Amino acid sequence: MSQSHFFVFDMMMRACILLGLIFMTFSHFVLILKNRKANEQMEILHFRKGFVIQKVPLYSTYICAFLLALSIFRIGSILKVDSSHVPSLSILGITFMSGDELKQNMTALYVICIVGVVLYLASSILYNTAQVQLGKNYSVDVDIKYGYRLKVNELYGFVRHPLYLSEILLWLCASLTLLSWSLFLWTVCVHIPLYVNRAKAEDELLEYYWKDEYREYKERTGAFFPIIFDNKLKRK
Repeated sequence: MSQSHFFVFDMMMRACILLGLIFMTFSHFVLILKNRKANEQMEILHFRKGFVIQKVPLYSTYICAFLLALSIFRIGSILKVDSSHVPSLSILGITFMSGDELKQNMTALYVICIVGVVLYLASSILYNTAQVQLGKNYSVDVDIKYGYRLKVNELYGFVRHPLYLSEILLWLCASLTLLSWSLFLWTVCVHIPLYVNRAKAEDELLEYYWKDEYREYKERTGAFFPIIFDNKLKRK
């Protein structure tokens, strides 16, 4: 594929990003909305206090969405395409790869974008599926409400936080697809630590409420990865 064809390729990648966003927004929209409204009517039994736990991760998600929107228009992205549809790689106006040098690395560029968009679309499906499977238990807050049931099957039988996992992968993979340095840095340096911290707080709250039942659940499932991979990471 020549440089002149990269413009079409890049447009396809951005279209896939929009497709993933549309899927997450409208797939099972009525069911998810119904579950959210039902959740809002439930009585709160336990609430995890802490602005950093409850609100900051959500604000970080909004910032990720904003950076993604900018990256679609190549703002905050290392990829630039001129009026001749010839790409170059630059950061803050400083070009570090273009012309013949970029031609030699086009294959690597395609691989990064393709891997990124495939994982991004998979993450959007994971996010939507995890939300549907959680049903009325889904809440924007870290809390426990009257009527909750401990979810330990389907996706939640493999990992305890598939929603948080997909939340992280979505932005990380989108940054690779769009070659967005701004979204990548924010996701790695801010977004991931916030959601890892939120997941730990949720584990503590659920263990406080369900006690031994949740401890047994933790023993057989990893937080973000299936237990085999999770144990390997802990040993490291």
